[in-house]
Amino acid sequence: MAASRVGGTERRAASGATSRVRLALFIGLAAAAAAGCVRRPPERPDASMSTEMAPDFAQSVPLNVAVLPAVNTTGREVTIIRSFREYAKEALVERWYSPIAFTAIDSRVGPRERFTPFDLDRLRGTFEEDAILACTLSQWDASTLRKDHKVLAGGEFSLYNSKTGKRLWSVSFSDYWVPVDAGPRQIPAEDFYEYEQRAMRSFVQRFFAEFPKRASSAAQG
Repeated sequence: MAASRVGGTERRAASGATSRVRLALFIGLAAAAAAGCVRRPPERPDASMSTEMAPDFAQSVPLNVAVLPAVNTTGREVTIIRSFREYAKEALVERWYSPIAFTAIDSRVGPRERFTPFDLDRLRGTFEEDAILACTLSQWDASTLRKDHKVLAGGEFSLYNSKTGKRLWSVSFSDYWVPVDAGPRQIPAEDFYEYEQRAMRSFVQRFFAEFPKRASSAAQG
């Protein structure tokens, strides 16, 4: 009987020790998750892309392009919305197009919620341009930038022939993750603006990845 009581006591002690270990492990994991030590990246939505190019684009490649002010339809303030337009201009220059100076455009066209087909038709030829580029930013969520080094973005660029009003080219993205190379570290708050600009530039370059290049001025000469 004494041996049985001792054995039962040992089993109960071992069971209690095991329970305490499990409880301590659970509490430790919960505390680690709360402190951010256990972190899962946000799930990636399914990105979608749509592209269109007029069959006769090669026969009517424009030179002078009026890049309209970027329209923000995200439903939130995007502090670097102007960069969406500026990087589009940069992409055009890299492909040997000649964008109209922003000052000439902005003196006649102010910021808008959107450009309707009527607006675009009315603006054709206003800037002595060959084509008009409309820019719309529909998504921009940089809340994942500091920790996960990526931004969720969406938008559209559409190029219109200024003589005919015909759409020559358009590309749109939605639910697109823009990665930013920042190494293994978390991006410091003071560097956030720099890396957000990198993300915006990378996003715009993605739109123009297959945009036709003009012959260089040297080749034309």
